[in-house]
Amino acid sequence: MVFLTIKYGYTLTLNNITIQNMNSASNGGAIDNNGTLNIYDSVIVNNTAYAGGAIFNEGYLYIKNSQVMYNYADFGGAIRNSGRAILFKSSF
Repeated sequence: MVFLTIKYGYTLTLNNITIQNMNSASNGGAIDNNGTLNIYDSVIVNNTAYAGGAIFNEGYLYIKNSQVMYNYADFGGAIRNSGRAILFKSSF
């Protein structure tokens, strides 16, 4: 089960949140993004999926001052990206 799905044309900003222990048999253990996703000062940890253990991104992704750690997937352990991604001052 994916925790969050952001559809094309929508924007979501997450600030100071922890997402952990989610699991998806398909894409995005924690988040499946097709829109615009901004993540600040957050932790995404211990998630699993087929592709994109933490985040499956086909949209626009911006991560700042965050930790995306200990996630697992067959393709893209932390992030599976086929969109646009900017990662700034974060740990993976």
